[in-house]
Amino acid sequence: MTDSWAPPVEGMSPQRRRGFAGLLLLAMGASTFTASVIGIIASFLIEDFGLAHRDIGTIVAINVLAGGLASPAAGRFADRIGPKRAVVGVFALSAAGFAATSIAPGFGFLALAGILGGLAQSGANPATNKAIATHVAPGRRGVITGVKQSGVQAAIFAGGVAVPVIAERFGWRVALAGAAVVALAAIPTVLAVFPGDRTRDATAGSAPPGRLPVAVWWLTGYGFLLGASGAAGIFIPLFAEEALGLSVRAGGLAAAVVGLSAVVGRIAWALHAERRANHVASLGWIAALAAVAAALMLAAPGMGAAWMWVGAVVLGAGSSSWNAVGMLAVIDLVGPAAAGRASGRVLFGFLVGLAVAPGVYGQTVDSTGSYDVMWAASLTFGLVALGVIAVWKRRPAS
Repeated sequence: MTDSWAPPVEGMSPQRRRGFAGLLLLAMGASTFTASVIGIIASFLIEDFGLAHRDIGTIVAINVLAGGLASPAAGRFADRIGPKRAVVGVFALSAAGFAATSIAPGFGFLALAGILGGLAQSGANPATNKAIATHVAPGRRGVITGVKQSGVQAAIFAGGVAVPVIAERFGWRVALAGAAVVALAAIPTVLAVFPGDRTRDATAGSAPPGRLPVAVWWLTGYGFLLGASGAAGIFIPLFAEEALGLSVRAGGLAAAVVGLSAVVGRIAWALHAERRANHVASLGWIAALAAVAAALMLAAPGMGAAWMWVGAVVLGAGSSSWNAVGMLAVIDLVGPAAAGRASGRVLFGFLVGLAVAPGVYGQTVDSTGSYDVMWAASLTFGLVALGVIAVWKRRPAS
């Protein structure tokens, strides 16, 4: 990282600026990891608790739906209390979700733990977007937005590599308890590094109170479709194990490949969108990649596991990367005053799509014994999202 995009806060040293960016990345990763880790340890949960694929999808759906439903309120709350306090809350709720998951005795408790993780997820984008809108100058937001959004996928990559190894050696509960410790340890650093919350964040370029730009609603609909398409990625570890005959570690590695690809993709797409000043065109390419990734996965059982690995890379660069461009668009559209509220609105659409799909996808696998219907549905959602972009581009700017 360089200082070219550093927050223009008087008196902040280069080391503190880098710490600021790193904490945004970690907050995003911690807040969203609950849903990802359920997919990574799915085979352990199925063995220990006798769960069905439908149950795995339902746990993830409960987690994500809780986040989606709470997102509008979390956005307003972040605007009210400021980014520093909001980010502390994200880490506290993340730790609580991991700790609750680690002691779960069965499906019901896992679902309740998922709600805690969902509340953390609901606050992450509003809190971190407000931090960027408040402390980072326009024109310097692309890299830091891409970096902080890559925290989601960095967590998936690290978890896909580490969690199966820890779970096989020490048990999956130990792996989740370790995640809780990491989240808690970040709180004192936030208190030391973040600038103090301001009582007035509004600027002349901010959206007027009570009204959000029409583009925010287009982003909300697009986010729903990309969430539904990308939700199939939750099942990649099981898909690799059951449809392609790969090992548990290989399944975790497949999830890690998606995460690594998306780390690069989120930074690259955010930079591209900011430099070209065209968020909508970038979102169109991302929707196309989401459809291509699903098509590659659909072909893998018949054509070979290599297609799955390529599909994992494309999935990371596609539906798993859209948030970087989407959240950069939100920040640029509304400015500091309404960044939390607008982020919560867009996140609501995305998380509802991400919540509805997993249970349905899991049910199709249980009913058909195949992942084909799931990947075909993911492909369809990607194509519809591409159609939304085509219509949006033809409408007058608003």
